[in-house]
Amino acid sequence: MSGGGDNSVEETPEQRELARVAIEKWNFSQDTLAPLTDQYMAETDRMRSDSALAYQRGRSNETSQIQNAAAMNQINQTAQRMGLNPNSGKSMM
Repeated sequence: MSGGGDNSVEETPEQRELARVAIEKWNFSQDTLAPLTDQYMAETDRMRSDSALAYQRGRSNETSQIQNAAAMNQINQTAQRMGLNPNSGKSMM
């Protein structure tokens, strides 16, 4: 098993072209997409801040209160149409 000689393999033109395309795509990714990814991550972190979460809780509570008030109003209207006295124990909820 004495061999000698050169064991290197020449790159084919197709392999060189594939390598060129891969480098082009890598550079595009690093130059264009990586900053967008960083911006997205920073925005995501900002949305998880205490002030942002408190704002969202407030908005959710506001929406819930509006919906509850509308439902209670509808219940009261229905009770009045049925002739229930709002001061009686029967109409208390």
